[in-house]
Amino acid sequence: MNRKLSLQRELNKWIILSSLVLVLLGGVIAGGIAFFQARELQDNTLTNIANLVRTGKLQQLILDHQDSEEEESIIIQELGKQTYFSNIPSTVKDGLQTLVLDDEEWRVFTTTQQQSQRRFVIAQQTELRDMIAWSSSLVSDHFRPSFPCGATP
Repeated sequence: MNRKLSLQRELNKWIILSSLVLVLLGGVIAGGIAFFQARELQDNTLTNIANLVRTGKLQQLILDHQDSEEEESIIIQELGKQTYFSNIPSTVKDGLQTLVLDDEEWRVFTTTQQQSQRRFVIAQQTELRDMIAWSSSLVSDHFRPSFPCGATP
């Protein structure tokens, strides 16, 4: 009888330990997936803003923004104007890329406006993007309990 209790205790210990390892592994994987999805969503936001700039639908916002000196999460700047960044090379290619500007890493979408052929940069600081992505991955809907019919405990 004593041997049976010892074996049962040992089995319970291994079951609990393996369950904890699997839960932790699942949490890390889910958090990583949520982080990369959040960064992809941020890239899509930059792309959508760039499309609005390219078609000229954000023209007034760009002109108003150039006088603003407050810190923003997304920066829109015309190439050749030194309103926020002073060292963007004029040879930067259109599209999404990561650049080091003023000693900080930025995720940048460069686009050329259709009507005027003016070139614009839509940028977001990588450090801020990562902070937002980690925050959103930690409070992901995957970890929130769901209740039927919108009921709460």
